[in-house]
Amino acid sequence: MDAAMEWLKKKGMAKADKKAGNVAVEGCVASYVHFNNKIAVLVEVNSETDFVANNEIFKQFASDVAMQVAANDEVVCLTTDDVPEDVKQKEKETEMAKDEDLAGKPDNIKEKIVAGRLSKKFESKALMNQTWLKDEDISVQEAVKQIIAKLGENIVVRRFERLTLGEGLEKKETTTLRRASRRSWPSTRLKARQRLRSPRRKRRRKRRKRRREGGEEGGEGVGGRRPRSARPFRRWHLGCQEGAHRVRG
Repeated sequence: MDAAMEWLKKKGMAKADKKAGNVAVEGCVASYVHFNNKIAVLVEVNSETDFVANNEIFKQFASDVAMQVAANDEVVCLTTDDVPEDVKQKEKETEMAKDEDLAGKPDNIKEKIVAGRLSKKFESKALMNQTWLKDEDISVQEAVKQIIAKLGENIVVRRFERLTLGEGLEKKETTTLRRASRRSWPSTRLKARQRLRSPRRKRRRKRRKRRREGGEEGGEGVGGRRPRSARPFRRWHLGCQEGAHRVRG
């Protein structure tokens, strides 16, 4: 059974290689937006006919490619051949200038070591060399060949574009400092709450509460005493009553 599956797989890959030269001008543009709405990706995937372009398998594959691009922000090109020559030359000069493990070695050996490092570096930035997100045993390029073998037409990932929120913008330091100061210093409301929670204020509030409750219960406060606020009125009222009795008498 395994031998038969391997044979079918090789046959499908051979079929995909034959279809690779066909012109693909139809297709679709797929999109992916991350759940936090801070990353978005647009991908153009081409097919030979619009019949395949309207196929659900093809549309799902295009959406998966868009998700693949969004999953790795280091991907900047389709293949290693798309890396500009000036970028390759600059990276090569940077690697050759490192004396950590290249010092004392012949130039031809240095060239081979640097070429291997750059190859790995550029492969990590190429989409087709990435591990397919739905099958870690194959690459994106092999996944494309499997779709070609399944649909029977040449499929080409033409281009992609990633949008990241705030990319290329510099945040002001004043905003950062203001936020840091808000975190480090308590707000005015918090300070007021801390003052209200002090032991002295708690005792004052308890005494005031007892006085109010005592005044409402017939004029007798804590310990059988009248509240201080009621004493002057009581004395004045009693004095008026005595004066009235004297006048009548």
